[in-house]
Amino acid sequence: MTSEHHCIYDDTPWLAPGVLDLRVRFGKIFDLGAHIERPFIAEMAGIAVWHMTQVDGSLTAWSSVRSVLSAWGSFCAFLNGDIASGWPAPLTARDLTPHHFVRFVAWLLSAYPTQSSRSGIFYCLSGCLHALLANRPDILQSGFVVPVFPERLATTPGVRREPYTDEEMFKIVRVCRAEIASVIHRFRTGKKLIAAGKDPSGYQREAWRSPANVLWYVHHAMNGAPFLDSCTDKSAHTSLGAAFAKRKAGYPSRDEIYRYLYPHIEDLTPFIILLHALLDENPHCIMALKLSDIEPAEDPRLCRIRFVKTRPVRKEFTKIYGNTSIWSPGRVIRMVELITRSLRQWTHDPDIKNSLWVYLARRAEAVHTVPQGETTRMVMAFGKKHGLPGLQLARFRVTSLSRAYRRTGSLALIKDRARHAQMQTTIDYLTNPGTHQLHQASIRAAQTEAQILLAGTVIAPERDEHEITLISENLRTGAAEARRLIAGEQDVFVASCRDFYNRPDGPPDTPCDRPFACFSCRNAVWTARILPRLIRFRDFLTEQRTHLPADEWKRRFGFPWRAITEAILPSFRPEIISLAEMAAQDEVLHIPATMKGN
Repeated sequence: MTSEHHCIYDDTPWLAPGVLDLRVRFGKIFDLGAHIERPFIAEMAGIAVWHMTQVDGSLTAWSSVRSVLSAWGSFCAFLNGDIASGWPAPLTARDLTPHHFVRFVAWLLSAYPTQSSRSGIFYCLSGCLHALLANRPDILQSGFVVPVFPERLATTPGVRREPYTDEEMFKIVRVCRAEIASVIHRFRTGKKLIAAGKDPSGYQREAWRSPANVLWYVHHAMNGAPFLDSCTDKSAHTSLGAAFAKRKAGYPSRDEIYRYLYPHIEDLTPFIILLHALLDENPHCIMALKLSDIEPAEDPRLCRIRFVKTRPVRKEFTKIYGNTSIWSPGRVIRMVELITRSLRQWTHDPDIKNSLWVYLARRAEAVHTVPQGETTRMVMAFGKKHGLPGLQLARFRVTSLSRAYRRTGSLALIKDRARHAQMQTTIDYLTNPGTHQLHQASIRAAQTEAQILLAGTVIAPERDEHEITLISENLRTGAAEARRLIAGEQDVFVASCRDFYNRPDGPPDTPCDRPFACFSCRNAVWTARILPRLIRFRDFLTEQRTHLPADEWKRRFGFPWRAITEAILPSFRPEIISLAEMAAQDEVLHIPATMKGN
């Protein structure tokens, strides 16, 4: 597809201008022009949707694709008003700036009454922009920065992004362990009460006041069946029903009796919270666990846990955890399996039987699984009861990744560990007060990393007449050798070489056979004389961005680019750089075909 002023060559399957072939993923041919009136916007949206569905995998549902295109339609409506107000009309994607999207936010305030709808639209647009920056940065203007929706920053509770402190984690884990011990003790007490109880049927009605006797009856006369129509014939146990109906008169209630036999939903809360603190996975993965997902390893001290991640695409993976401590993940899961084992016989649904998180319901069907949406209420109630303000399951994931980030300082490692499809997701997790100082330290480290890794020597004197002296001092060589370097007699590719016939780690008195490895060679020397050629090479690297995928470009040219732009050029005076920039236009530089991406 071709926009008004800018032609983009791409593998996006356009069938016609504005018509996108999505049959491979969704079985549909989609006309973007029906939703987006401006061709260059339709082009942007189409390329973004293609990458988000086929490459990144962040769009998996057709409804999500429609939402993205509807959001770009709203952006076109904003542009019409923006242009009518006197702002210049953008003609290509490169004409769009972050300021357009800032003004778009103001337009959303009047066009959409609810914050959720405004946030949803902006989220769709920012997702597309991130996809374009990751896959096709040439489409947008150089240096484009995706703006953050300000309302989202203001309304998203900061506590969700903030990791727990070590003190908070200690208290949460301690409370959960105590509650789990209490639940386990209650079930053991139930077994003792059954052993101590007697059949209340042959005694006076007062016998039904004893919890031990009622438990004996439920266990022996009803085989432990929940007192629900779906599990037993209540008419066959009228005395039990009458006793339950007299709970206000001092008789044990149904909840009081069955809590000794089966877990209610609130009994699972401390197990859920503790596993979130131990497993380092997102809530959906943990709440979707099944009994068949936990397997013993060859080493009995370990266990395997299989997780299923559904966003942005379905992905199964297995992790190994310790299994020796009573509070290790495998042992905690084993506790859940034990307290729910007898309950599972009262359902015929194989999926419910296999689910880890089952509990005794108080009406209808006896056995339910914990709904995903219910965990928020459960955890909030648990936190309120035990004096744990701000208790949220999502914070455990943030805490774990932030701790790992503080240990390693590597975003790439954390992205791999978290199995995030996009780096921006990792950054969102780690943008919190707990990692602020580390971010600053990482920035400072990044600024000096190229200088540390650069193996050669940069000679950038304050005054030109001092260059020979500075070369002699830095390279520990004589004035004659320094003059040869300045005269260009020892120039190779993009640097000067102090000893072309003695490459480090190479055979002595042999010409260097690696003329393109100067940035990692300690023989390399950069002086003002070589700068035009170096700048010409920098421009070549810039050109290659348009011909190579982002990951491939970074693999090939990431280090030379950083060495040039962060370590070598900043060492020289601005006027020297300006002269070199001008001279670079006439510089002839032979680039090996193996280095080119096209």
